[in-house]
Amino acid sequence: MIRALYRLVRYLPLKRRTRLHRHMARLGLEHSLSRYKRFEYRHDGRRIAVDVSDHVGREMFKHGWYELAYVEFIRKYFGDSERQFVDVGANVGNYSLALAPHYAHTAAFEPNPVSFSALETNLKLNSSLRITAAPYGLSSVSATLDFYPDDTNNSGASGFERHGSDANPIPLKVIPGDEYFGSNETPVAAIKIDVEGHELAVVEGLRRTIQRDRPVLFMEWHTASMEPYGGLPALTNLLPEEYRLFWSPNKYEVELAPLKPPYKAKYNLIFCIPEERISDAPRGRGSGVQIINPAAK
Repeated sequence: MIRALYRLVRYLPLKRRTRLHRHMARLGLEHSLSRYKRFEYRHDGRRIAVDVSDHVGREMFKHGWYELAYVEFIRKYFGDSERQFVDVGANVGNYSLALAPHYAHTAAFEPNPVSFSALETNLKLNSSLRITAAPYGLSSVSATLDFYPDDTNNSGASGFERHGSDANPIPLKVIPGDEYFGSNETPVAAIKIDVEGHELAVVEGLRRTIQRDRPVLFMEWHTASMEPYGGLPALTNLLPEEYRLFWSPNKYEVELAPLKPPYKAKYNLIFCIPEERISDAPRGRGSGVQIINPAAK
């Protein structure tokens, strides 16, 4: 009954749905939902297996796709049927499954063995999608690094940077992305990075690929936790000079605005976009918001 109710809510507009989810949480329904373990649902023609006791799986089930507004925006403006999508920190496959039909190929990287097993399950359930999954992470070097699993039922908070988890670290393999994509014949169109504080190392390991293919990058960003590594200036220095940084002030309907001080504590996604993919025409209610030209290559 609870699962059926959440499935019905999924088809409401995002803003109204989010408000209703808050009300349902206050009534204890989300707590009841989280008692379930793995089950499957269908969305956008995909079969998706999730663990709703985990935050990522629960949000996927509630909305169809986690961070749905961003998924729809990326589909609209950054899909490319001739080039590939790279999903770094793929978890159980939210972005890979949602975006794979909009690219020639998808490469998904997930070092966490538990999450990778769930990712493999989802790829088997959707074998027609052009997705290759790699059971290791991306970084600036080839190495074995300590990986810290989250112990609060939020697999998305696991990573190579320690953030207060009491779980014992496990040694996992990482390689530079340039090593993987150096001889790849299919250019990279877009890169998503969600690695809980290891983002700069991932970008550093992809510098040659970014310089060659000029993809759009979008990544989660925690301002305070990234400061010890150089913060946004360090990210800017790793990217080619012609890249510009953006974010969306509107979480229900994504509209890109230049990223500038004062910075927020957290951005669900920041976008790093080469100038040739940016239009000068204003859009939306906010000043300085940019249009992304979907026809640009």
